[in-house]
Amino acid sequence: MLNRTNLEFIEKGSQVCCYIRGGNWRTPDVLSIALIKILGEKYDFKIDVVRNNNIAWIDTKDPSNIICGIGAGPYTFEGTKLYRDEKQKYPYGPFGLLVKEFGSFLCNDYGNQLKKFDNSFVKVIDWVGLQNTYDTCDTYEDTFSYMLTTFKSSWEENRNLTKTQCMTRLDNSFFVALDTASDLLRGKFKHINSASRVYKILDDIYSNLLKEEPNLKYMLLSEPLPWFDWAADHCKIRYYIYETPRGGWIVQINPNYAYSIEAVKQLKGVVYVHSTGSLAVCTQLGDAVAITREIESRHLFAIKDAK
Repeated sequence: MLNRTNLEFIEKGSQVCCYIRGGNWRTPDVLSIALIKILGEKYDFKIDVVRNNNIAWIDTKDPSNIICGIGAGPYTFEGTKLYRDEKQKYPYGPFGLLVKEFGSFLCNDYGNQLKKFDNSFVKVIDWVGLQNTYDTCDTYEDTFSYMLTTFKSSWEENRNLTKTQCMTRLDNSFFVALDTASDLLRGKFKHINSASRVYKILDDIYSNLLKEEPNLKYMLLSEPLPWFDWAADHCKIRYYIYETPRGGWIVQINPNYAYSIEAVKQLKGVVYVHSTGSLAVCTQLGDAVAITREIESRHLFAIKDAK
């Protein structure tokens, strides 16, 4: 069975057989194969997808085989009984188990980016896939599952077909959905890599700041980096200042903090204030720094949800 240990021993240009359930399919089935497909693109092996519910004849010890969501193997909930939480609300399904096994081979995990990906997307996909329903739309991830299944033929299209014809249509729709899911995952891993690089850049800036001035409350950025996720893990830095492409300097506040909008509006140099944390655009860097010091001296902020 293909796993992280024997992945490097797969010969370049060889073929890996991916076994997934036949008949009706769900979003985790498609995303699971999409992940292996992307893995093959990176490690130069081809995949052959076999949709079949009978796995008795499959050699599970062969590293060129991988079974997803069928039986009680290592990439099924039935085979692992793994949960993400003590309350056992979010079980690991095939997609989550594959991300857990191979995710770090596909992207840089600096700053726990894969855990964030799991929390924001993968765990809900797993949860939806293990339910006996296809039409839950309570969250974006549920909606994604629902929309992906629209690649299947409708009841009206299938009503006069034989069982064999219906199965053929399901197989065809699976591979159409696979192309869409593969594009989604490629894009997501690209953004995870980008987020990891940003996290590392900000960690280095932060480390140097602590050496120079341990009590500094603002971070001066040389470019408008996407710092929000990093800031959520670093409450000590309350303000972020960077030069805008249109000229001037923008001051933004850490999303962990709330502030008095009306009071901040009265400060010298403040052009606008709104709830996303943008406090001001200043023509001079010195004015931007002065605004952060004024907010600190007047204590015009508070940690969100503080009682």
